[in-house]
Amino acid sequence: MTNPEMPEMPGTPDPAEAPMVPQGFAPMDGGAPVPPQPVAPVQPGMPAMGQPMPPQPGMPPMGQPMPGAPVTGAIPMQPMMQASAGQQPVNMAMYQQPVAPSAGDQVIGKVVEMYKAVWKGETARAIDMLSELRNFWIIALATLSVVVGFVMGFTRSRFSGALNADLLDSIGEDSSYLDGAYQNTYLGFGIGKTIGIILAGILVVALVYVARAYAITLVAKTRKVEYSFSDAMNLIGFAFMPVVLVYVLGFVLALIPTSGAVWAANMLIAGGMYPLILLGELLTYVAFNRQKRFNKSIVVPHVALSAAAVLAAGIIWQIAKMIFGF
Repeated sequence: MTNPEMPEMPGTPDPAEAPMVPQGFAPMDGGAPVPPQPVAPVQPGMPAMGQPMPPQPGMPPMGQPMPGAPVTGAIPMQPMMQASAGQQPVNMAMYQQPVAPSAGDQVIGKVVEMYKAVWKGETARAIDMLSELRNFWIIALATLSVVVGFVMGFTRSRFSGALNADLLDSIGEDSSYLDGAYQNTYLGFGIGKTIGIILAGILVVALVYVARAYAITLVAKTRKVEYSFSDAMNLIGFAFMPVVLVYVLGFVLALIPTSGAVWAANMLIAGGMYPLILLGELLTYVAFNRQKRFNKSIVVPHVALSAAAVLAAGIIWQIAKMIFGF
């Protein structure tokens, strides 16, 4: 309702309807020009609008990682996390993945478990485990040859030294007329000859091993059954590896520089070797039969060919003694 006493006021134009006039230009209706708006000053060190940020002191260029920062996708493993006041530090080791055992550790574990089964009377399970160790014969051949051959040569030289020591003790101080070889009271054969005996022992033991394995394959052929040479090598290694324990104990005793220790070492080897060899022969026969299930008995060919292999090894040993002179 219009008050007649009040003059009419011009209406305020709607901003949406008002024409847009650039700064510094006069409007179309001839009005006064629009003054330009002041621009906010740019602070020093700040880029203009649309320009990239300049690198700051101590900061890498844009797009590059911070020095010491972890690589994208990698999770750094910290031994301990910083804990707040009153809290126990968190050990990050418990969150690490367990390390998988190496192939060597797995093989050693299976070998130990196999002989544990033999000790517990579970021979059938031990024989089944042997089939899983395809290259066990490499370990067995190297161990038996080196350990048995080395200890054989070393203890023979030590035994000769013990005899020299006993001879010198019985003679007393008047031993100048004895040959110089009798003065060796530790290694009776001397270092050079002892090394030759050790090498001969290693060679002979390796040849005995191979000969026994070859005899096993011949036994299988007499019954028209195929049995690979590697399986035969595995079988001989499985059967005779326990002999190594006696030789290792004998070697430890032979190291003691007394005649009594050397005699004890020889008695231990001689007394413990034959029962373990008998055990090996039984394991060979039982495992061979279980693996192939022969229709006919293999007792006769097995005994005959095994004896032939041992005889051949004895001949080789005598030849080695003549060559090395011990």
